[in-house]
Amino acid sequence: MLIALIVTSILGLMSNWYVGVLAGLSTAMGTGVGKEYGDYKAPGNKWDWKDILADFVGAIVGSLIGTLVIFI
Repeated sequence: MLIALIVTSILGLMSNWYVGVLAGLSTAMGTGVGKEYGDYKAPGNKWDWKDILADFVGAIVGSLIGTLVIFI
């Protein structure tokens, strides 16, 4: 959530709000998927779709809050 919030806020203020939202969502989800891939490759760990869902929800919430920061 924090990654999406920061990226959305900064890029939204520097550019258009929708560019910030897309970048925030993409960055947060890329980080989450990368972390899950690392877990999948680590011995004794597995891929967890619930974590991906939590990453997605966090990315959405963070981008929404970041959008509010842009317009306030």
